[in-house]
Amino acid sequence: MVRTFERQAVPGAAVYHITSPPAETPLEQVTKGSKQASRRNVRDVRARTGAHAAQIQLLQDLEFPGSCVRVRSTPSGTHLVAVGTYPPQLRVFEFAELGLKFVRHFDAAPVDLLVLEDDWRKLAILRNDRFIELHSQGGLHEKVRIPHAGRALAYHPSNCDLYVAAAGSRVYRLNLDEGRFLPPLETFSASNETLQLNKEFNLLGAGGDSGFYEVFDPREEPHRRAGCFNPAKHATELGNSTVTCSVFQGLHLGVGLDDGTLLLYDIRSERPLGVRSLGFGLPVQSVSIHVGAHEPNRSWLVAADRKCVKIFGDLRLEDAPFLSFETPADIEQLETSFGGAGLVMAACSDRPVHCYFIPALGPAPKWCAYLEHLTEELAESTVSQQDSVVAIYDHYRFVTRDELSALGLESLLGSDALIPHLHGFLIELSLYRKTRSAINPAEYEEWRRLRIQERIAQQQQQRIRAVDSQKNRTSSRRREKDDERFRARFTDADFAVNESHERWRRLHASNKA
Repeated sequence: MVRTFERQAVPGAAVYHITSPPAETPLEQVTKGSKQASRRNVRDVRARTGAHAAQIQLLQDLEFPGSCVRVRSTPSGTHLVAVGTYPPQLRVFEFAELGLKFVRHFDAAPVDLLVLEDDWRKLAILRNDRFIELHSQGGLHEKVRIPHAGRALAYHPSNCDLYVAAAGSRVYRLNLDEGRFLPPLETFSASNETLQLNKEFNLLGAGGDSGFYEVFDPREEPHRRAGCFNPAKHATELGNSTVTCSVFQGLHLGVGLDDGTLLLYDIRSERPLGVRSLGFGLPVQSVSIHVGAHEPNRSWLVAADRKCVKIFGDLRLEDAPFLSFETPADIEQLETSFGGAGLVMAACSDRPVHCYFIPALGPAPKWCAYLEHLTEELAESTVSQQDSVVAIYDHYRFVTRDELSALGLESLLGSDALIPHLHGFLIELSLYRKTRSAINPAEYEEWRRLRIQERIAQQQQQRIRAVDSQKNRTSSRRREKDDERFRARFTDADFAVNESHERWRRLHASNKA
């Protein structure tokens, strides 16, 4: 199916979701009542997903029984390799045939996937039971066990070293030419989460729970630490931050943290070029630098957490995102390397692999060039429905004329700094904050003091206190006095309670004397 999102970051920057509904499982086929019920189910699926009448599949059977974990495009651009669960399996798709080539199964769930050659004939799969599977054209070639649970893989083709980031402080090195482990790399992190190879300068980057991103030079033995960045210093929340993902391309380094902070570095400087929060406070799952085939001089920074995907133009994190959209399921990883095409595939915790075509990022791939014509037809048919398109001004603030007068910014009326909107104006958020801080410098301190008081009050409410049930007992006694059956308790001396007795005092120690 092809559909365009109604919510866009920039008018005219369309996102086309071309993921078909998942195929029926054998159980669903057996329990399906009749053809009429089948047609009704299809209509329900289309109504939930907002699909158009035309159903389009980029690749046949592009789905998993449970969910997809990783999806990779081969450097040759001829095949797509993906791993998922459940059961744990590997699927290879051929673009020329637009369908599934073969399926292989594992003994444990996959964690990471790496394509070692230009095509699918040499693969490395990291499993969650501390095994690395090396696959060749004929199938499983070898299984290797590592000391700690693995997190990520990286491969250096010059020296045939396969690097494995694991739960310990070491990055393990498996030489595929000699078939043995080499001395590992020692890092500052107690657990490494991401590995990335800079192909232009032959540098290896590793990041983990220490908040540092370390760069090693694999051309020397032992590997020398060539640099170290501290992204955790710019995290939105205080405390230890974990580097969850990274990308190397030329002189640029993109780093994502577990609190949703995204940073962009020039590897020649420890000071970041830009810092941005994705907004949801979730770990950054994937970050990549995309260069479109139609604009080779322009780069895009594509980042995603579990909820949404945000794209920044010209690698400028200080500006508003060029495009932002949400996926119907939690994102595990994004794949954007399709030869400069505007195709994005998302491995999600869902049965199908979700595919998105964004014409602003590049043309359609050659193996699905028909998407260009389909999207042009959809764009023409939706010209009359542009009123439903909602623009997101997350870097602007709406103010009324009265608020503008209170801020002392009436002189900006008629200038480009104010955008007329509804019954007020849109003003840049940075200018609004600077003006408010200049008018009332103690506003932040007052807000911080109130916030601290609220947290202290919440903590005090959670404490265990002695419950004074004297009022409850008094009301129940009044009801009992009115009942004839219990009047003897209040008149007969045998029912009297001796509150001076030691046992009574021991049972009612919380009561006031």
